[in-house]
Amino acid sequence: MLNDILLSFGYVARTVGVKNVDAAYGGAGMGHVATEVWSNKFNKWIFLDPQFNIYAKYHDELLNIYNIYELKRSGEFDKIQFVHIDRKTSAISYDKKYGEFITQYLGYLDISQVVDNVDYSFILKMEVRNDFLTFQAFPNGKIIFSDNKNDFYYDVNHVMVIIDYTEEEYNRSQDKYNELNIETVEDFAKYMTLFAAKPEFELGFVNNMPWFDKYSVSLNGEIVKPTNKRYFVSLRDGVNELKVIPVNIAGVKGVATIIRIKYE
Repeated sequence: MLNDILLSFGYVARTVGVKNVDAAYGGAGMGHVATEVWSNKFNKWIFLDPQFNIYAKYHDELLNIYNIYELKRSGEFDKIQFVHIDRKTSAISYDKKYGEFITQYLGYLDISQVVDNVDYSFILKMEVRNDFLTFQAFPNGKIIFSDNKNDFYYDVNHVMVIIDYTEEEYNRSQDKYNELNIETVEDFAKYMTLFAAKPEFELGFVNNMPWFDKYSVSLNGEIVKPTNKRYFVSLRDGVNELKVIPVNIAGVKGVATIIRIKYE
């Protein structure tokens, strides 16, 4: 339910399963289910356990499941604060017993994937290196295993900005160079300011935002409006700041890409 609520508000969230190292034949109670949600502010996935109203932090850094596993592996597990929020009063406390609970389930991390209309479980091996084909002795197929955390903890809500010169500037620069009939290195240096590129750009974008809707683009604090769905900018003398933010259909903004360009 928490996962669906987060999705309904436009946040990128996923249900995660965590499993004991003896998930295959360890008996009952070998798994637990929680939620991870992408935070633009912290630029990472954050672990939330709605069954216990718990989230985790370490030195004020919010954690995901893999962070918890890494801290256990490095001997820092006892420094994790498992923050409990009271359902009725919203009062905050720290639950040490939850640490004893969750540490049982750091063998595997399980998320659901759908690729080319094929759904399967994608499992990250943490405390173990073995794969499995049963869970609590029951058949458990359609599984892909990985030991690469980057397969699971990828960034979302980012935008890549591609800067190109306008067609007019390409033509102006080349035409001016041809007009000058430059023949020597000395001539090239002498007349360079006449054909040198001017900062007249067209912007292109690529994003990995789910449910993407539009871009918010600004240059030096002023909104850049598209012209026929194309974005053009002209730089001023000095340092220019270009900011591009993807926005999804729920109006939730992504992570800002900021580029500073000096022109003189």
